[in-house]
Amino acid sequence: MMIKELFSQGIIKVASQPKDNALDIDNLGDKRVLLLPIDHDYPGGSASMHNAVFSKFNLPFRSSFVVADPANAEAIVNAFREDPLYVGGGMGSGFKDKVAPFLDDLDESAKAIGSVNVVAKRDGKLIGYNTDGIGFVNGLLAEYPDCISGKKVVILGAGGTALPIAYELSQHSSTEIVDTGEIVILNRTVAKAEKIAKLITRYANSRFGGEDAIGKELQDADVVINTSNKGAQPNEMYSAYAPMTGNPDADMQVALSNVGRMPETAIVADILLENDTLTLQMARNHGNRTHSGRHMNLYQAIPAIKIMTGIDTPDKDIENIMREALYGPPASATPAAATASTDSEKHIDKLFEQNLVKIAAQPKNNALDIKNCEGQNLLLIPIDHDYPGGSAAMHNAVFEHHNLPYRTSFVVGDPANAETIMSTFRKDSRYVGGGVGSGFKDKVAPFLDGLDDSAKVIGSVNVVAKEDGKLIGYNTDGIGFVNGLLSEYPGCIEGKKVVILGAGGTALPIAYELAKKKPSLIVICNRTVAKAQKIANLIGGYCAAYGAGEQEIGKEFKDAELVINTSNKGAQPNEKYSAFGPMTGDPEKDMQVSLSNLSNLSNSAIIADILLEDETLTLKMAKEHGNRVHNGQHMNLFQAVPAFKIMTKLDKADEELERIMRAAL
Repeated sequence: MMIKELFSQGIIKVASQPKDNALDIDNLGDKRVLLLPIDHDYPGGSASMHNAVFSKFNLPFRSSFVVADPANAEAIVNAFREDPLYVGGGMGSGFKDKVAPFLDDLDESAKAIGSVNVVAKRDGKLIGYNTDGIGFVNGLLAEYPDCISGKKVVILGAGGTALPIAYELSQHSSTEIVDTGEIVILNRTVAKAEKIAKLITRYANSRFGGEDAIGKELQDADVVINTSNKGAQPNEMYSAYAPMTGNPDADMQVALSNVGRMPETAIVADILLENDTLTLQMARNHGNRTHSGRHMNLYQAIPAIKIMTGIDTPDKDIENIMREALYGPPASATPAAATASTDSEKHIDKLFEQNLVKIAAQPKNNALDIKNCEGQNLLLIPIDHDYPGGSAAMHNAVFEHHNLPYRTSFVVGDPANAETIMSTFRKDSRYVGGGVGSGFKDKVAPFLDGLDDSAKVIGSVNVVAKEDGKLIGYNTDGIGFVNGLLSEYPGCIEGKKVVILGAGGTALPIAYELAKKKPSLIVICNRTVAKAQKIANLIGGYCAAYGAGEQEIGKEFKDAELVINTSNKGAQPNEKYSAFGPMTGDPEKDMQVSLSNLSNLSNSAIIADILLEDETLTLKMAKEHGNRVHNGQHMNLFQAVPAFKIMTKLDKADEELERIMRAAL
């Protein structure tokens, strides 16, 4: 059987989620293939890194992830061996510990580990290697030097990647301090954890146990490593800190209890490539430093591509190409003051020419002539639809008052193009930072060079600053909302039941900051309950919280004391809908549901809306019901002052900025 037959018989198919992964097996020309079998479709980075190297050096190879059932590992390996198109490849999720018996030989590392992540064809024979462990360890040490020797390391999971990582970690326990360090492997199936512990016991102190021991072992852990698939699709609602029983709510309670026992000094690492897993979010929420799977992906890929293809290129050159494929082009230095840009530097112009962004029409004082802005520093705010945001008017009022060479403007774009937009902003010397508006707040974080602590915890960004050529994300939405609310209604949060309507990009930062003010309960109501519950899980360490569906709004209103709309109901083009009910497309029917729900709410409750429209339908209905209200202009102002100083680094008194901005609003 040849590779084409594997495709035609449905044994393998090209994965859709990885970047630059397309493969036309019938039209390869003179190219040969490197295939990476995986058991489910996920956004792996190897194909894009490999293909970037091949493209750079004009090499006749094409790399692609293919999805298949590990039960067919033998047939797949045999076809790879027989087909002259195949020169080697990787072994991904589900295949690493399945293919070894069907290969012709293994290198020393793969023999010791019994798991393979790289295959090379040598004289018609398939040889297995393993670079996962060394890739993980090198990536971890690059970010956190000296974090292994003499430390207690807890590995969660005992699958195909756990053993190579445990093996390489054990090699870094020096003989002088091995007695003070240990590796603990915890897994649902204890026998699998025991097998790994016994294999590495000659190199380091090792122990094993079941998932019921996670809390106990985390108590004095120095490094915690998730090697399981908890947090990856379709298990993104689960963290690695607890069993996965099929009941996310119950499992989350166990996970929160276990995380609460972990020292804040511990480093938490995840091998998964998802932009931000629940495991890492919960760790940051607890105050821990984290380490994502992208580091391992990069550091294992360099030796792997050399093994597969035999190319003789310096490691640093390969690393630079692969890093750009994963994270985008390197940032250029940003001048302290605006300077003239050459045509080749005017990268943002191309976004307009290609209709990837356009100037928003509705915000006040938002005009920008991109062709005639020489000598100006640009602060741009991408949004997914045109609405009357206030940031441009506030910023530009300050710039005009002090005669500063800056201009802020909202630009409308598609969040699906977030990576291209942020990469282009980074390259253009005129861009010094900006905001991140509707639709983009929870999309841009993966494409930035760093996040402040708040944005890391929240996973959402509303401010970007260019610092030494790198784009750093911040979040001032939550603190801006809370400060604005408390300035109008002091004491309205602590000990109160809060109902948040919506679970989009602004809901989490607001929920996070509210939770720190110790309300009695936060309930997040959203059409997609899973999104609401995810937010509840993330803030559960601060106060009681749970998620609910929109059909529960009326019930939750019965004892609510503060209601906050974070959805886009009431904003154009949804101005006919209130946040008190669903949005089915039938305004009259939905209004009846909204009125019924609102009737359950005490008229002593405060109703807040984050939308900037002068008076949304939500607030109008609340006032007619006798409730006190709080509009989105307060949040816009109270988040704008710290955001403005982050973006521009201008040293102006807060009171002066607030006075100018308030007048502009």
